[in-house]
Amino acid sequence: MGVVIPSYTEPTSLIKVESFVRVLLQCCLLWLGCWLASAQAVTLQPGMPAQLDTREFQYWIEDQPLTPQALQAKGDTLAWQTVHAPSINLRLQPSPVWIRFPVHNRTATTADWQLLIPWIMLSRVEVHVLRSNGQWDAPLLSGYEVPPSQRAEDYRLYLFPLQFEPDEQATVFIRAKTRTIFFLPLLMMQEEAFEHFDEQTNISYGVGFGILLAMMLYNLSLYVFIRERAYLLYSFYVASIILYELALTGFGQRYLWGDWGWLRANSYSLFAELSFLMAVLFGREFLQLRRYGGWYLQLNNFMAVYWMIAVVANIAGWYWIIIYTVNPMALISCVIGVATTVALWRKGNRSARYFTVAWFFVIGSTFVVVLMMQGIIPFSVMTENMQMTGFCIELLLLSFALAERINRERERRERAQQESLAIMQQLDQERGEKLAAQSRALEIQQRHTEELELRVLDRTAELERTMKNLELANRELAKLSVTDPLTKLHNRRYFDETLQAELSRAVRTGQPLALILVDIDHFKAINDTYGHLVGDECLKLVASTLRQVVHRSADLVARYGGEEFAVVLPGIAPDDATEMANRLRQAIERVQFIHGGKRISLSASLGVAARLPTTYDTPNRLITAADEALYRAKEAGRNRVMLAQWNEAG
Repeated sequence: MGVVIPSYTEPTSLIKVESFVRVLLQCCLLWLGCWLASAQAVTLQPGMPAQLDTREFQYWIEDQPLTPQALQAKGDTLAWQTVHAPSINLRLQPSPVWIRFPVHNRTATTADWQLLIPWIMLSRVEVHVLRSNGQWDAPLLSGYEVPPSQRAEDYRLYLFPLQFEPDEQATVFIRAKTRTIFFLPLLMMQEEAFEHFDEQTNISYGVGFGILLAMMLYNLSLYVFIRERAYLLYSFYVASIILYELALTGFGQRYLWGDWGWLRANSYSLFAELSFLMAVLFGREFLQLRRYGGWYLQLNNFMAVYWMIAVVANIAGWYWIIIYTVNPMALISCVIGVATTVALWRKGNRSARYFTVAWFFVIGSTFVVVLMMQGIIPFSVMTENMQMTGFCIELLLLSFALAERINRERERRERAQQESLAIMQQLDQERGEKLAAQSRALEIQQRHTEELELRVLDRTAELERTMKNLELANRELAKLSVTDPLTKLHNRRYFDETLQAELSRAVRTGQPLALILVDIDHFKAINDTYGHLVGDECLKLVASTLRQVVHRSADLVARYGGEEFAVVLPGIAPDDATEMANRLRQAIERVQFIHGGKRISLSASLGVAARLPTTYDTPNRLITAADEALYRAKEAGRNRVMLAQWNEAG
């Protein structure tokens, strides 16, 4: 999120950064020595750096209204101070500030120069030029409180055209006023250099706004078609960032709200607060905080209510509500956002992983902007565009993560529906067969009731044999209902029942219980390269290999889903379970999988969760621990075994 600097209070979220900057500057000044009391002239010549180094400029904080002539007449009797940074930053400064610096035109011709102040939060700026003959030029005005028709140049930022004769020496006085931090970067360029600079910045901003607008419209269209609320909130979030960047760069003031004085003065803080609100609401939906509840949802609700109040207060002009809270809450929001995503990441929330990475891009780019505003690094097109670049990267990552999460949820629902449909079909088939068998038995019984007692006894025996056969058929059907048709292993349903039963037995008897999750490495690549039929043969070979290694009657080998298998080992300690997992991994690695005359290498990553369970343990906790260990095995390079690390507090 952007740096929030309301128009009515000091940015307290930057106090620590400013303290660090002040100490760093003092250390640098130890070897630089003392500065000269009087400023040296800015030498104007072709090819000079665009940004003016203000470290020898002088400033005076206005304590009494003075005209430029009176200011010059008083001279050094006023408390002029020397600037000690490449950019002028005086923190929160409610009083107007005068800046003066001499200029010497070393060119042989009359030169037209453009003085540019690329900071939009200046309410009023006056530029006065004192010529060497003692004459003053007409003052040049700009600032968001100055109507565009009265400004020196009709430009998105504050631009002042200056002209100097050959070898002329002059003094430039700048009077600037702001209700936020006093940040005054100064750029001076000849006309051609300024046109090139303007073209370069417009292209970079055009690309940035184009990316943001494209993502907003694309995700808004997705919401229209699939009605997934996360896409709508994402579009609102992108829109708020676009408005914030329009306000920060001056494009909004130049092309959108124009002479609307209230929005010129408040657009920056208003849209920054709105972007925080949209980020909070989108994060709630994207991370599915309602499902987790607890402090995650409570803190999110608190931040959403606060930013709603901040937006309303800004619009209504109730500055007393937010005067001391906006900047601290901006910092707190960032900290809460990072803490929430990191905590959910550790809980296995895949969406939180993307959100954390995306958030750090925004925080990092904003930190670079803060360093630029503090004068630690110079102002340039790259540093000026750094925050928009961070926003673009963040939103691209979030867009990718949103699509991945939606696809994952859809696939999970479809898979659950297919499994439910298959179970219902099997139940209907079993019910039909039972009814048919009962009907045949009744017909046989009615047809032979009138026969001789011997035939009745004979038919009764035949009926008993039929019932036994029916029972065997029912048993076979029950076996098929818990068997995976491809690998002939037990399916997920039977695995869930067995794991629950073994966990209860382990708690009762005080025996350890182990669970191994097996995931075939690069299985998707096998499917994509050789086709799904070869992938099916691969699954069969791996299933057969697992059955050969796991041979105890109490053990269970089941297909967990896709390319994943699960092994339940009652009475196995962690060390023995890890050894068994390594045996399984080595057996899979030795599989001779031949296709088209070539051997396809197979390997697997295994996650082991083994312990002496307690009454607080659940199947889900055991599965989650094994899954996290499996994930660490993949992260560590695949084809390896990782033992779960238990968090007793969780």
